[in-house]
Amino acid sequence: MIDTLKLIGFILVSPVVAFLLIFLLGGAAPIVLLMFFGMYFVIGPLLQLLVRLIPQAEKVNQPTPWAQYLALSLTAVLRAGAVLAIFRLLFHLFARRIVHEQDHFILRDEVDYVLAGCGLLYALVSFVQEGLWQYRQVLAVRNLATSPVASAAIGLVELSGIVRRQENRDGPIDQGHVVMHFFWQLLGTHRMGKTIMLGSYDKVLKPFYLDDGTGAILVDPAHDDVELRRPLASALTTFFGRRSFEIVLTRNVQRPSWDQRRYFLHEGDRVHVIGSAEMNETVPHAAVDTDRLIVRPRKEARSGFESLLQFLIPSRRVPTRTVHDIFIIADTTEAETRQLLMRNFLASAGMAVALAILSALLVIVRVSGN
Repeated sequence: MIDTLKLIGFILVSPVVAFLLIFLLGGAAPIVLLMFFGMYFVIGPLLQLLVRLIPQAEKVNQPTPWAQYLALSLTAVLRAGAVLAIFRLLFHLFARRIVHEQDHFILRDEVDYVLAGCGLLYALVSFVQEGLWQYRQVLAVRNLATSPVASAAIGLVELSGIVRRQENRDGPIDQGHVVMHFFWQLLGTHRMGKTIMLGSYDKVLKPFYLDDGTGAILVDPAHDDVELRRPLASALTTFFGRRSFEIVLTRNVQRPSWDQRRYFLHEGDRVHVIGSAEMNETVPHAAVDTDRLIVRPRKEARSGFESLLQFLIPSRRVPTRTVHDIFIIADTTEAETRQLLMRNFLASAGMAVALAILSALLVIVRVSGN
């Protein structure tokens, strides 16, 4: 009964919330864009100058190079303008008639042309930065053979085997032992005071051994950017600058209610892993072969948050990206795991095309005098 009431409430409230967002963000789009411009091209450069005047003792806290900072800032402003262009289009289609037709600053045609320009430019930038990078990952994995664990070496590896918990490498398998757990709820699970953080969810990630019969290698998914794959949410966050490593769990899924999902990976489950094998600095020096290695997200991999908030962290150089910034754990087949990378590329390219079309529609709507 409670779940039914929640579903009814969601259906009734969602259109109202959507209309308010369209009205507020669409109507105030130029003000919001100016705020982003001020953050990245006024506050940000001042912070950059400040950290250059104050000597930074630690090597990792050196100022962001100006060229890198300006490139990240321009991308962030274009991204904001692209999002606002979509809301602006919806505003003109569904909410414009509520506002009087006087020549308000926020309703001028020039504003729409600027936002549409941001959308078209960001569609191009996102395809070049994200889409082509993802396609290079597709090519890297296409030439990568699934190797026995005993033959694993430093670098990008593709492995398949059964999961064994870290404390039970050689003992009997306990299929009731949970190695990974995700709890997803529609609106989110994490609270800040009385506010729920939209899109948040709970996750438990434990290191485990991957055993394929030829040997066992340690896999460590415990990383801030390791996320449960949710096709639409993952595509959106990647398109707007948030890069993550993906966990795909399909076999052990519980649906307590229409707005909740629980995903599990148990000891004994078969998984496919693509990631970077590195030297494990925590093992004894006497360790040999795969005992010396660990598969995990590359430490130097670039995080989307670092570029999104670069104006607030001016004393941090954003890491570069390589095609080896791949980390996937999937309880699916080898073919399905490889297809994830191609689907990511197609989703990124498709969203770039869709954004370009919507931005062009904004210009058409304004030219037609809607």
